[in-house]
Amino acid sequence: MAILVLLGKSAPYYNTSATFAGEPGSLTASRCSFFALIFASVIGFSAVSADFYVYYPTTTPRYITFSMTWIAVFVACILCNIVGIAIATGVDSNPQWASAYTVSSGALLLECYSPLGGFGSFCLIILALTSVTNNAPCTYSGALTIQVLGRYAEAVPRW
Repeated sequence: MAILVLLGKSAPYYNTSATFAGEPGSLTASRCSFFALIFASVIGFSAVSADFYVYYPTTTPRYITFSMTWIAVFVACILCNIVGIAIATGVDSNPQWASAYTVSSGALLLECYSPLGGFGSFCLIILALTSVTNNAPCTYSGALTIQVLGRYAEAVPRW
């Protein structure tokens, strides 16, 4: 919900006619870097899905499992990236956003929410907390995946 509020409140400042001003090689490098970042953020959920789908009934069709995973990751990833790209286009045309961006990306988000006052600050806190909780399942599954690498992990005490 907080992302949709952000999308609605910051939409008038988006610059939809923005173009890339760099060299063609820089454009290709930027696109490759963006793809690598997106891939790295999404691939972390492969261990999570493998770990948590064991709770589904064995009669669950494979296409249902695949579809649920693909749709959930795709919608979440694409929505957040589109909002981020849209906000990035507004940084050049909005001086308040540009000055906030020089501080940090969190300051930029706070500036995007600033017309909402206290509710905007609340939405930003919700976004911060959800980013932390979004990393917890990957950390959990990552720890289980490390155990598969060898028997030496058996020596690590578990409480």
